[in-house]
Amino acid sequence: MDLSIITVNYNSTDHLEKLVASIEATCQSLRYEIIIVDNHSWDRPPEDLRRLFSKHQLILNDVNRGFAFGCNQGMRRAQGRAIALVNPDMLFTQNALERLLAYLDNHPQVGVV
Repeated sequence: MDLSIITVNYNSTDHLEKLVASIEATCQSLRYEIIIVDNHSWDRPPEDLRRLFSKHQLILNDVNRGFAFGCNQGMRRAQGRAIALVNPDMLFTQNALERLLAYLDNHPQVGVV
């Protein structure tokens, strides 16, 4: 697995759908996983989240544990050799994640991009 993409959601499901679509559309050359940590959102019921993101790992918290806690939950599940912590309102363009990963691969002294 090349990359684990982790996002923490709280009432941002509309943005999250666009983020996931942008990853799926622009990230064909990487082996990746998407891990979504939902911090007890109320904008959509859990059944909708399970349906919308059925191809990806989904962690449904029963209370809002905060952004950092959610990131740590996702990182504990991550299988990628690199991790991307991504806000739900981001969108990726062609090859953006591949370029970031290539930079890390070509600069082993760098730990965070």
